[in-house]
Amino acid sequence: MGLSMMKSRLNVTGSTARETKINNARCFLKWDFRHDASYRDSVYRWIVGENPQIGEQVDIKLYSPTYSAANGNTIKFLVQYDTSVEVGDYFYDKNEDRYWICTEQYNKEDVNVEGKLTECNWFLRWQKDDGTIVEYPTQFVDNTQYNSGVTWDSATMIGTGQYGCILQCTDEVLAVNLGHRFYISKIYNFAYELTRINTVTQNYGSKGIVRFTFAQDPTRNEADRPDLGICDYFEPTTVTKATTDVYAVTLYGGGVLNYGRSQYWTSEFKDRSDNVVDVIPYAVKTGDTITDADGNVVTDVTDKYIWNIDGDVTLSAEMDGLILRLRTDDEDDIDSQFTLQILYNDDVMAEKVVGIGDIL
Repeated sequence: MGLSMMKSRLNVTGSTARETKINNARCFLKWDFRHDASYRDSVYRWIVGENPQIGEQVDIKLYSPTYSAANGNTIKFLVQYDTSVEVGDYFYDKNEDRYWICTEQYNKEDVNVEGKLTECNWFLRWQKDDGTIVEYPTQFVDNTQYNSGVTWDSATMIGTGQYGCILQCTDEVLAVNLGHRFYISKIYNFAYELTRINTVTQNYGSKGIVRFTFAQDPTRNEADRPDLGICDYFEPTTVTKATTDVYAVTLYGGGVLNYGRSQYWTSEFKDRSDNVVDVIPYAVKTGDTITDADGNVVTDVTDKYIWNIDGDVTLSAEMDGLILRLRTDDEDDIDSQFTLQILYNDDVMAEKVVGIGDIL
């Protein structure tokens, strides 16, 4: 036993026999940790979101790699007790250029932490409501044998491809709505629609994992941008006008509403100092009818902000806070367009032209 090891042993104390044994075991592990063949000095944390980037290096052992059709590539890990690893954490192996997400984590007798990493095989990209593009490593598996969460009638036929993926549970991920379309492979001929969101079964620790299920979507939108890896791409539209405390209103949402499908738009109100103002549209006007968030017909909208649908189209509209859901089931609306607006005393505060497309 070396002198440094002897000093470490002498410094190990505990108020109970159990604590002493635990501290002893931690000391031995730390002393020998980097000498083991399974130790990797090329693993770093991976930071996801708007600006994905490499994070700090992690002292970690990786061993027992396995593959299964249900779970893809997985590998076991071991870290020292004072190294924080949670289910949902991402890691990047710089030497092998591989991305991993933690899918299992266990505290082993307060001595070390063990678990399992699952290799990511795709980067899922989408736009947030403010137009920001975010990117998350994810692992896709074939879920064709499982229920997608969508029921189709006999007249509707789509591709049989159905896939599931796992993502770290973050506010950005939780903000994604059902119906959102994604590209999920190197072949950009088809988009896939989000049909199920599972936030229950792997809600472990402070992060956890969200499971998405996708079904093949036959829709083709002019706004799709395969070059960016983004479906239904949009750019924020802002019209500035001084009115009360609100100086600028911005509409967020796509430029295409597909026949037979719901699409969402949202609005943001800011003052002259670019601070968000707590304003929620009071009602929505379709044709000559104005209804509030509860569906009641209203007539007096003086000094109130309202949604307005300007165009000869037949749309259903539902409000939920700042969000407006629109849908058309009238085939005559296909290939037409309308202007979505925010009005204040008949003044146009913001507007966006939206086309109505068909399901090809």
